Amino acid sequence: MRPDKNAVDSRHDAHAEKLRRIKLLRAISWHATLLPCAALLLTAAEAAAQTDEIVVYGVTPTQSVGLPPEQIPYNVQAATAEDIER
Repeated sequence: MRPDKNAVDSRHDAHAEKLRRIKLLRAISWHATLLPCAALLLTAAEAAAQTDEIVVYGVTPTQSVGLPPEQIPYNVQAATAEDIER
């Protein structure tokens, strides 16, 4: 006995609808993953564009840096002439 054409069409339509929903969910999840990443990249780019100047001090005599010893990113040792004579 041959299956009813309407029943076959109905099953085919239901399967096509299920596939359409799966594709839609995949697209939504893909975009939900990409949007936060894009937002982070834009934030980083904006922060980089707003930076006026970056000053990097290398190893140099402490007096020429012009910063207090607490703000210098390496070990600072200071001695006076009297300390050296002792």
